[in-house]
Amino acid sequence: MKNYILLLIILLPLSLSTQSLNQNPYLNYFLNANTHDVSMASILPRSYNGLVKNDLLYNMPSHWILSYSLNHNLVSGRYSDADMAFGRLILNIGGGSMNSGRLTFYSSHIGETDLSLSTKFRINRKIKTAFLANYHNLKSNRDKNDDTFKDINNKEKLLFINSWSFNKRNYISNINAYYFHNNELGGQIDFDKEQHYLGNEFYGLGTNIRHGGISFQNDFFFFDDETNNKKSKFYFDVDARITQFDYFYGTRLYQGDERLLNAFVGQKIYKVMSEWEWGLHYKNLDMKESLTNIVIPDQSYQQGSAYLRYFNRITYKMNLEGDLRFNYFDDKTWAFTPFVEWTYKPYRDLAFNLFGGNGIKDVFAFNQYRDILYNNKSLNIDEKLNRESAWYYGTSLKWSPNYTIDVDYDNFTIGNFYVQFYYHHHFYDNLILANYDEENLSYSLVNMDDGTIRKKSFQLNYGFSPYRNLFFRFFHRFERFNINENERMYYPRNTFMLASSYNFRDYFEISSQFHILGEMPTYKGYSTPQKRWDLSIEFPISRYIYADIDPFRNLKCLIGFENITNRRENNIILSPHNPFNENMEGANMVGSPIGTKFYFGVQMEM
Repeated sequence: MKNYILLLIILLPLSLSTQSLNQNPYLNYFLNANTHDVSMASILPRSYNGLVKNDLLYNMPSHWILSYSLNHNLVSGRYSDADMAFGRLILNIGGGSMNSGRLTFYSSHIGETDLSLSTKFRINRKIKTAFLANYHNLKSNRDKNDDTFKDINNKEKLLFINSWSFNKRNYISNINAYYFHNNELGGQIDFDKEQHYLGNEFYGLGTNIRHGGISFQNDFFFFDDETNNKKSKFYFDVDARITQFDYFYGTRLYQGDERLLNAFVGQKIYKVMSEWEWGLHYKNLDMKESLTNIVIPDQSYQQGSAYLRYFNRITYKMNLEGDLRFNYFDDKTWAFTPFVEWTYKPYRDLAFNLFGGNGIKDVFAFNQYRDILYNNKSLNIDEKLNRESAWYYGTSLKWSPNYTIDVDYDNFTIGNFYVQFYYHHHFYDNLILANYDEENLSYSLVNMDDGTIRKKSFQLNYGFSPYRNLFFRFFHRFERFNINENERMYYPRNTFMLASSYNFRDYFEISSQFHILGEMPTYKGYSTPQKRWDLSIEFPISRYIYADIDPFRNLKCLIGFENITNRRENNIILSPHNPFNENMEGANMVGSPIGTKFYFGVQMEM
């Protein structure tokens, strides 16, 4: 009886959802988030599987990810990687079980199919390798709101990732290579790309992205002859990425080419209570953009940096970390980007820290503001968009106790209980913003380098497990953006997520997510808060079918529903029946145009 009560606890708090949440602003918001939490990957909606809903990480098991750095919002100087449309991915091929594989297939009722294969092998004691291949396809001509536009773009995505690890006592080397291809086509139902491409008979839009990268991480260790303790580490890392893309919106064509080379060389010296690290960093970033009727100069950034880092464990409860970087740019300018962090841990389950510093970011004009191209309004761009820069400070608190309480003469261990609090405050020296001029019906990208520009961010993560098979997780982010003390809505002010999962005696596992996205700035005014409820059930076939053969023994089925309350937004596009006049606006999309989605899938462990 207790199991059924716990199952009811999962569903009742999530039954208040009344509206859907469209993928575009939700996706954009999380890609622009201050921090990326890898552990959140496992509780995101099925159609956006992967770290922070990034297409590059679609359908990847979260425990495979060692690190992923992406930042379009300029935070924490030395931790940020804001150079390209995609960040730097390093797989954790040391995690999970070796010599195993996973084959996953699922399909939804809107014409969506997905197939992925992941494997992990140990060649010998020193060499490991991992491989992931994913194919995603969606074909649909749905137009439920009768606005002549497809409710959702047709999509075809392909992803390959391969990672190798070579491990010896005094040497570790990791090689990661990946390729991602995304092809999307949308617009009016009657649009045919072969006949109407960039014409004004039917409005079409589409995307073609080709992204590839390879990285090498090499660590050489030196040990003390007497104690055999690690004395120092010398490292050399190289990271190269190429992204080419084409976006077209009606008669507009936006193309880009990004080429990045990062190289690091340095040394880390280990002491009993401290660490020293020094290094050199070279970055070469070439960016080319072209947009119909807009002249965008090619941009090439070269940067050389020298950095010094110091970590000191002052006491067993207190740490101090400092990082100082000197950056010299190809335009003969330079900048210091310091970072400092103080951590205090009075108890084993309680940690508190303060941090602050400076960050810089190179500019890729339209890449992070592509939505403003989905219309026929005029566009303007400052003659030179300068690097973005900001000072910031913040604090965080984490509490993760474990204790036991008595409930109805039964012991419940509060395991995996944690509370995390984050606060960030940014002071921008320069920030690139997209402004809309309603009187002249035009958008412009401008340098915001005068006046006072501030952004405050608050984030709360909370999770607990009142029973060994039941887990809850809560997430809330609040952001406020001010220019000269006047609030500007470039982000939703509030975002909430409540997730839960319950495993019923290994017969099935039920997971549920409830999302609330606060009001968003749109073409005119602000949107109403959006809500969404997703539910999935996963169960092993072997618990229901007695068959002692491998295909059934390791086979799992998955059934899921997205946007259960089936709320659709009907006015996604303004002036859709006259799509080539200046009143047409497609960047107004906030609510979901497709309503409830049902999907079914199977997963086989090998």
